[in-house]
Parts: sequence; structure tokens; C-alpha cells
Amino acid sequence: MGLRIAIALFSVSVAAAVSATPKAVPPARGGGGLAITDALIPEFSGRYDKAFARLRGDDNQVVVAFVRGCPALTCATGPWEVEKVAHQCPNAYVATATVAGSEPDTFHLDLKLAGPAHHASTGTIEQVELVLTAVGNDGVAGSVSVQNTDATVSGSFKAEVCPRT
Repeated sequence: MGLRIAIALFSVSVAAAVSATPKAVPPARGGGGLAITDALIPEFSGRYDKAFARLRGDDNQVVVAFVRGCPALTCATGPWEVEKVAHQCPNAYVATATVAGSEPDTFHLDLKLAGPAHHASTGTIEQVELVLTAVGNDGVAGSVSVQNTDATVSGSFKAEVCPRT
């Protein structure tokens, strides 16, 4: 009798653990954006399919904003701040990366996440590898990847360059 109870409890524990695990997001293809799976904050998981870049020549930086859940978002809205995104898309999520450089290269940095826009929580995925393959006024292109115990990020992007405001 005791063995049956132990097996039943084990089965319930395994089922609960499986249902609590966030579902993996299929990898992004081509220039289709980022696929993020975050085990610590599962609501950040999903496909971030829009990308915007800001070239900051004065401090030799490139800032890239990846957006999920706001297909109509443009540079005019201001994709850098989740509060501004909330006016157009209250349920959007924004991931930003600040690159300490303005030339194609490989960088290791933290990816900052925020959302949903109308009452944003924030999080960070550390030690993400961002490879810039092109940087110019006609666009910023590259790829992003990391896989650790807390998160998986993969994909490539071609970001629209937004004018400084």
C-alpha cells in the first residue's frame, strides 16, 4: 500500500514539474527576430519579431530594441521605452541590448526585458552573445544567442535605424 502512495505522489510531482516548465519557443528564422524562452519569468518568453536600432556616435554605442506583440510599432512611437510603447500596444514586450561599440564584432552583454507595456515587469538575461554583422544608417544586422539554465535566446535580426530624438 505504501509503495502505491509513493508512486502516485511521484507521478503527481513529475506532472506538476512538467506543466510548470515554460514551453520552448521555436527558433527564429532568417531575419525573423529573436526567440526567447525565460524559465524565471515565463511571460517574457516568445518571438520578438520587430527590431529597431539607434546609433549613438557620441558615445560609440548601438542600442537595439526587440519588440513582441506590436506589429504597428514604428520609430516615431519610441521603441526604447516600454512606457511609450504602452500607448500604442499595452500588451507589448520590449527587449533591449546596449552594445559598447559601433563596428561589426562580437559582444557579450545583458539583454534587458520589460513587459507587458501597460504595467511592465523587468528582467535581465545575462551574458548574451550579440554578433553585429552590419552597422550603418540603412540598418543594423546581426544575431543573438545564449543558452543557460535560466534562458535560451536565439535568432537573427535586421533592425531599422531610428533617428535620434
